[in-house]
Amino acid sequence: MMRGNETACGLPVCLGMDAPADLLPLIIPHWHTFPPPSPLTHTILGITFTILTPVAVFGNLTVIVLYCRYRRLQTSTNLLVMNLALADLLMMSKAPIFIINSFAHRPCTGKLGCDIYGAVSLFSGLSAIWFLTAISLDRYRVVRLSLTASRSSKAQVGMRPAVCAVWGLSGVITCLPLIGWNRYVPEGVLSGCTVDYLSSGWGARSFVLLLLIVAWFAPMTAVVFAYISILIKVRRSGEELRQLDNLHLSILPPSHRRTQVRVAALVCLWALSWTPYALVVLISVTSNNTRVTPLLATIPSVFCKASACLNPYVYGLSLPAFSAKHPSIFSPTSLPPSPLHKFMLADGEIVMGRSYREAKQRETKKRKAVKKRKMCTPARHVTTRL
Repeated sequence: MMRGNETACGLPVCLGMDAPADLLPLIIPHWHTFPPPSPLTHTILGITFTILTPVAVFGNLTVIVLYCRYRRLQTSTNLLVMNLALADLLMMSKAPIFIINSFAHRPCTGKLGCDIYGAVSLFSGLSAIWFLTAISLDRYRVVRLSLTASRSSKAQVGMRPAVCAVWGLSGVITCLPLIGWNRYVPEGVLSGCTVDYLSSGWGARSFVLLLLIVAWFAPMTAVVFAYISILIKVRRSGEELRQLDNLHLSILPPSHRRTQVRVAALVCLWALSWTPYALVVLISVTSNNTRVTPLLATIPSVFCKASACLNPYVYGLSLPAFSAKHPSIFSPTSLPPSPLHKFMLADGEIVMGRSYREAKQRETKKRKAVKKRKMCTPARHVTTRL
């Protein structure tokens, strides 16, 4: 029990005591039990966000501009990638609030700034998670059907309801804390805000449990299922093709090992981006809150912002379709062309190509040429007889 002028942290000033008056009621008493972070901690966090922000803005803006400028990139799959870039760009739009608070060494944007930061964080975070999940499921669909993503406007129209559903559902969930189900409060070193996951009331806990299910457990399950299924499909296809190849040559590029590494990297990227935050929230809900320190609660937000930097390069600009439109940066001319490999098409025909799409296009052109020659041959015979 505190006596006299003693504070919860045992120091003259505890974490959050120098916040604006309208923000003090929103600071959870749990944070008052910690001393203020050192100026060096605030400065490092501010510098980190200052570096991450332009990198993320450049990458995501590049994806959006390329998608809007080149009609060839406007496929159903790239529609998801472009919306992911929008979500990541929105996520970084609130970084100036965090940077200002970090270099001020205290929260100074007040309740309005906290509500804006928390609402934008939740809205963009939910959208990014669900678009990442949709991209993984779409890749699973493409591999399962052994077809490339359709470029037709019909395919994009079919994907647009899913895109609208993601934005709409994210907006609905974001508004719930503003109308009384949970609330947006400062967290960690108090430079940023999020939903209240430390209060023990059923209203706050129920909303947090909802977020854990729809924003982490369900998407994580879907992502792992999709990429593991892709690995299984690729391995089975490779075994079937080897049985048909008497020379025992490599048939399915990239190699299985390269495919496994890429799939493992995608799963790890998703897990490292969002699991730390989910674990902090899970600990606060199911265990003692004293384990959640200000720095422990702040570090996961750095992982989320780092994912906003990596996503446009991993899911967009690293793809051949995007890099071909930006050769000076993402597709150096000094790189040698990819080697030819064997592919088995849906009708069992084995065709050479650098990718499945190229092999399919070659076979289509070949069949058109044969059909054209067959159509022209009778005309020559008639002319000769006449």
